Formats: sequence, C-alpha cells, structure tokens
Amino acid sequence: MVDASQFNGSDVCAQIAAANASTVCQASNACKIVAPFVGINNCAASPFSGWTGGGELDLKGAGVVDLRVSATVAVPNGVQLHGIGTTNPSPASGTIIRACNPNIFSCSPAFKVQSEAVSGGVTVSLTVATVTVNNTLRTGQDVFIYGGPGPFSSYHSFVIATIGTCSPTCTGFTIPVASGTSNCFLTCSGATVYEGTPLIQLGGLPAAGKTYGVQVDHLTADCAWVPGCVAFANSASEEGSFWQHVTATNSGMQFRITEQGTAYGGTSVGVGGANNSGPYVDMTAQFLKENCELTTDSGCNGPAGPGTGNPVYEDYATGGTATASGSVTCSGFTCTWTGGSQKFNTNWTGTMAVLGAACTPCTISSVSSTTSVTFTASAAGGTAFSFALTQGVNGQNQNPLNCDAVGLSVDGTTAAANKLKTKVTDFTMTANSQSSGAVGGIPAAMDSTTCGAVYHGRAPMGVFAAGFDAHIDTFHLEYWQGDAEIGGNVSLNPEFPGAPTQNVMLSNFEVCCGGDVGSYAVDIGGAPNTVVNSGAMNWAFLSSQDMMKDNQSSKTCSGSESTEGWYLLGNTPNQLLTSCTGVTNAIGYIKSSQTIQVTGGNFTTNSTSLTTITGLTWTAPVSFASNWSFHCLIPYSVSASAMVAFGIQGATTAPTSLFAAANMFTSNGGAAAEGSKTITNTTATTLVNATQNATGTVFQATIDGTAELPLNVSPTVLNFMADVSTGTLTIERGAYCQIF
Repeated sequence: MVDASQFNGSDVCAQIAAANASTVCQASNACKIVAPFVGINNCAASPFSGWTGGGELDLKGAGVVDLRVSATVAVPNGVQLHGIGTTNPSPASGTIIRACNPNIFSCSPAFKVQSEAVSGGVTVSLTVATVTVNNTLRTGQDVFIYGGPGPFSSYHSFVIATIGTCSPTCTGFTIPVASGTSNCFLTCSGATVYEGTPLIQLGGLPAAGKTYGVQVDHLTADCAWVPGCVAFANSASEEGSFWQHVTATNSGMQFRITEQGTAYGGTSVGVGGANNSGPYVDMTAQFLKENCELTTDSGCNGPAGPGTGNPVYEDYATGGTATASGSVTCSGFTCTWTGGSQKFNTNWTGTMAVLGAACTPCTISSVSSTTSVTFTASAAGGTAFSFALTQGVNGQNQNPLNCDAVGLSVDGTTAAANKLKTKVTDFTMTANSQSSGAVGGIPAAMDSTTCGAVYHGRAPMGVFAAGFDAHIDTFHLEYWQGDAEIGGNVSLNPEFPGAPTQNVMLSNFEVCCGGDVGSYAVDIGGAPNTVVNSGAMNWAFLSSQDMMKDNQSSKTCSGSESTEGWYLLGNTPNQLLTSCTGVTNAIGYIKSSQTIQVTGGNFTTNSTSLTTITGLTWTAPVSFASNWSFHCLIPYSVSASAMVAFGIQGATTAPTSLFAAANMFTSNGGAAAEGSKTITNTTATTLVNATQNATGTVFQATIDGTAELPLNVSPTVLNFMADVSTGTLTIERGAYCQIF
C-alpha cells in the first residue's frame, strides 16, 4: 500500500501519478494507492496519468473528497477506483469527481471538451446530415451542437461516420436528423460542435483497444453543466468491468454503455466495446443545483444573481428576466439607476420604460456593478423609471440539457443472436429539476412544449436500448418524456434512430411523471429496424398515459392498466406473448421446438379403431394462428398376426390444413407400407395400415407432416394414433414426436 500524500506533485492527481511511478509500485503488478486527501482539490490531469494497468486507487480519504478535474478520468486496464460513497453535488459529501467549470467553481483550467465552430455548414440528405468542420470525433462518439438554426440550436446524438483521413483531424462527420431538416450554410455560422467527452471512462485513452477488469464504485460524477460532458462511459472494457454504487449528475448523457469501440477508447468498430461487461449495479442519475463559488460581478448568473453560495441550475445560461424600481439620475443622455436588492452583471441587457414622459424607451448601454445600471436614454432628463432586464446567454456554457438528453444508453449497431452482452440493474433515473424554470418538475429545455412542438417531437429518454443485447432490471424512471425505448423510433426521437435489436429485456420497473411526448412507458421501435426476442415484464406506470407501444406489430397496451405482467416478442414480430389486455388478439406464443414422448412404460391397446397413443398428443397455442411441422418415430410390435394402422387427428378445432405422411416397416427385410392425407376436419384419419405377421418383433413406424392451424381460444389438438385388428398392439417406451 502506497500513500499518495507522501509524494510531491502540482496537485493531488499529480501526487497520485507520482505514487504510481514510484519504485514500490513499478515493482508490483497490482499496486494499491491510498489518497487520503479531503476537501476541494483541483486536478489539471487524470490521476491515472502514466498508469499502464493493474492496481487500485482508493479515494475514500478521511471525509469529503471533492476533485475538480480538467481531463477525463480514464481508468486503465485492470484498475479499480474506489470512493467513500455517492452524494448530491451540493452540499458535498462522500467522494465527488466534478468537471471543472470555471463559470461556477474556483478552478482551472476548464474540463477539456474539444469544440469547434461549424465552418462549412450542414447539408442534409433525407435523414442524414453532413457537418463540414475540422474535428477529432470518432464513429459512435456523442456529439453536441449548439447555436445553429432549428434542431442545431441544441442537438445531441452519436456520430454515424467521420469524413476525411482523420490524421490528425477529420474534415467532417455525419449524424442522424429528422426527415425534412433544412440545410444551413450562412445560418450555421453561429453553431458550435462539442465532442462528447467522458468524465469517468472505463478503459484507456483512444487506441488503447480492449481492456478488462476495470471497476469503479462508491462515488459521484458531476458534469457541472459543462456541454459535451458524459458522466460515465464504457466503450472499451469487457469482462470484469463495471461501475457500481455510483451517481451521475448534471449531464445531457448520464450513463452510456456501448459496443461501438471507437466511441471513446477502441481502435475500430468491434474492437473494444463494452461487450460482456457488467453487471452495472445501483446507479442514480439526477439534475441538481450547483453552488456558485465566484464573487465577481460576472460570476454564475444564477437566478439570485452572481456571488458565492447562490444556486446554479441547468438553465442559468439560457436567460431570465428581472424587474426592479428605484431612483435614476441622468446627465444628458447618460442615466444611472442605483438601489434595490437585485444583482446584475454585464450579461444582462434590455430596455427601460419611463414612468414620466422624458424617455421612451431607454436602452441599456452597460451594467457597471451588481447594484447600479448605467444606460443611455433616448431623450434627456427623467428621474423615476421602472425597467425589465433580460439575462443574456453565457456563450462559454450552453445549457447541456435538451430534447436529446438521455439517462442511460445501452447501444450498438448490430444485434447478436442468442448472446447476453451486459446487465444493468437497481437504478433510478430522474429528470426532475429543482430550477424555478422547470415545467411541472421537468427542465424547460426537456419539456414537451419545447420538444414536442418545436423539435419534430424529439423526446428525452430515460432508457435507450438498441443494437446491444442486455437485461435491464429493477429500475425507476421519473419525468422523462420518452421513458424507455427499445430498438429506436424516429417518431419518438429522430436523433436516435437505433439499430436492429434482439435479446433486450426490461424487467421489474416503474415509471412515472413523464410520457408527455412519447406517451408510452415503453416504446418498441419499428421499421427500418427489427426488434426480436425482446420486451418487458413486471412493470408499473404511474400516469394516465399508455403502457406500451409496439411499432413492430402496431399494438398498444392501454393506459388504463396501471401494472403489466409481460409483453415479449419472439423471433418475428408476429410471435408475441403478453398479458396485456389492452392488445386485441395479441395474446400469443413464442414459437419453440418441442418434443412429446411415451414415457414411464410401454403403451398398449386392443382397440380396433384409432386411439390416441398416451404421451403423443400436443396442444397448439391459444389465440394464435401458427404453422408447425412434426416428425414421429414410433417403435411397435403385435402379440398376434394382425392389421395395424397409424393415423392422426386435428381435434377440438379443425386445422386449416393438416398434411401427414406415414411409413411402417413390416419385416426386417425392408417390407413397408406408406400413405398420406390432407385433412381439414377434426376426424381421426388413418394414414397407413398393413398386416404384421412377426409377433413379438419390434419394427418402426414414422409420421411426418405440417399443420397450418387457425387462431382460436380453443386451439387445435394434434393426436398421434394407432389401432390393431386383433390381439394387442404395443408402442414401445421412448416413442416420440418432435413439433417444430
């Protein structure tokens, strides 16, 4: 065990790096470093700078540990990072790793998010936009765009592809957009691209490839409203890698688990990625206030104005209004207002209206301090004014929340058959905001009025699961407009079109207080993506909205059902198993191969008419039209020379069409009889018969065919049958039929 406080460094993270570089750690493959630092500490670089892999970093300290970092904390291969516990960012307790935001905190330099002004405009072809700008993005990486027209005023998605040689910079990239999105050239001059950057990342830096055994636990990652900051991300670490007992706050992408290895740390698509990682356990995502630590007039711009201790919310940079009254003195056209309790700074602009007749209107030319405002009047004179000021947007810190915000994304580009790649369990994702600007608890930038009417119906999503096989279990969602999405739905959010998806299961969860845009607790995406072997089970929806929308088969679970049992898709959209009574004719069956057998002893009969062989009977699924083939192997013998017959019956409900063919051997020399029939009624029908003279000798009979069965609440029952003209017919134990 090595104590990082005993080493020199420019900050605590540099001390941790120095401890790892010590001869004691370099001589060990698994050095444990303790960092008993407390209180607020700034870090210019990651504490893992220079780590090559293996070991532990223990940040438990002796109390509150509050690190303000300027670079991604990329946890290397085989390394474990431990904190003392999760917490809200304000007031601080436990272990917090924050993105340094100099607009709020007394820290520097700012957390590094690569950004660039859009220089070459945006061209749109159908649902793909090409952004022309030099960048260092990678395929699958989060990208945020602010300051442009339409959806590019506040945009978030994943990069489809990069353009150019990308050595070192790319010349552009492509992203998904809604159909009908307009090109922008000169109007894009104010747009800025922010390259999604993890605050805490499992795995190494770019080109590190696959990593394993990377673990993070008992801490909070606070993006502190820095645009482009992703609280937790894994695109590089596989088996043995996870985060557990963690909290993410104040980010437009709180948690992301992706198989796209290039997003943050792999070398190419399919190399790296979060395949087979997890389980990810006990996660919380929230939007909470920060406490301003600045004392200057231009600090923070919270609703209570600048100054230490004032709360800062997600909308502090989006503007606000304030009114005040007091005395104004003018010298010619220059007037000064003094007095009042409202604090202002140079980001506030607006107009003043004269109570008298001397000045209409008065335009503010400057704000000199927090207690006085200097402005230029349109006419000389005037002594009493009332005014309204509007807070300007702080260009250095755009609001990171928008209609594309996501709580948890488990995503990829392809669906792997019969393979569970990860599990996420026991978590809460809430989009509730403490801001006075929130609409019914929902941040204004994520509200249905904004997202539904202005931006093509884009819906912030609590859970987005597409193209990556996963079991997502035991969770609670609050205030998300699009609660849980499986597969991707461009009608719900065109910025996240998703991918072909299978083996995604949501289970044991509850959602509430949202659904105003998506209107469903769970949405299963439709064309062009296929979604199979996926669904939800055991969930509750505390709202008047609908429970489930399945766009694969155009079925909906009604909102009158406050709880549901299951809704599961089979390997085609029409194979459905559900307890949802709001779905007409949807209660069905997940088709799978089955075997029926004669067990426990031989079956014997003396019947001279067709009788069902005990064990060889099968009932079709209830209320589900389906097609099945079958193969039977039936060993038999007789006690006396007799005519033996084998047949079949589609009982209870007549089959639409039942084709069956039978073959029976009557000697060891190969003598056989065969026959076939097509049946459309419920009558027991002989397929083949022949005289068997060799008593006591076991021969074989086979029955093969295909049954086309109708939808019915009383389904078709297939009976495989036999009879004998005299004596006893024995069907040997082990006879079977496969239904598939």
